[in-house]
Amino acid sequence: MKTTSYFEHWAKSKHPEASREDWVESVLSAPISQEDRDQPEGRIALTGFIWETGKWMRVIVEEDGETVHTAFFVPDYDPERE
Repeated sequence: MKTTSYFEHWAKSKHPEASREDWVESVLSAPISQEDRDQPEGRIALTGFIWETGKWMRVIVEEDGETVHTAFFVPDYDPERE
C-alpha cells in the first residue's frame, strides 16, 4: 500500500483506525462511493463499510487513485444521501 508522509506521520496518530491496513485496503478495493468534488489538490475520497466495526470509513487518496493520504471513520455517513 502506497502512502504519503502525512499518512505515516500524522493520520495514523490522529485516526488510529488508519493503522488497520486491511480496513484501508478493503475500502480501496471496493468503495461504495467515490467523490472528487471538494477535495484539494485532485485528491479522491473513497468510502466503504467496515463490517467488523459496523462503521463507515473514508479513505482519501492522491490524484493517482492509489496513494493513501488519510483514512478515518465517518460517523454521520448515509449512502442514501450520496
